[in-house]
Amino acid sequence: MGASLKIIDDDSLQITENGVMFGIRLNWYRSLPLSCVTIESVEVEEKTISKENISFCYDGGKYKIDEMENMTGKYWYVQDSAGLSVDLPEKAELNRDYKIGVTISLRMPYIPVGPVKFLTIPTKFTSVQKARQEEK
Repeated sequence: MGASLKIIDDDSLQITENGVMFGIRLNWYRSLPLSCVTIESVEVEEKTISKENISFCYDGGKYKIDEMENMTGKYWYVQDSAGLSVDLPEKAELNRDYKIGVTISLRMPYIPVGPVKFLTIPTKFTSVQKARQEEK
């Protein structure tokens, strides 16, 4: 089921002060704690971005990717979009098309598949979007 859903929101690529931000969706039918969400990789123009340069933005908070593994009490609800903020070495260009991609893994804590192992679904999704000015 998860792989059939769009992960990257259409027309969501925005230029930020330090790079770009784009919207992503949970590709599962149930809400999950952030500790069950792993952003495996983010690519901009087919260049993999270092995890230190990626932040997960959700519900008014901005979290480094590695912080999410301990966030058992904060849930990502299926109705909500989150954002990925990506710091880039060069300023993004307004109205330019960028190929963006994300690989996300979701761990289902209620579907055991072995001793201390749970169903994990990795999904990769790419999109080409025109960079627009960040909405304040």
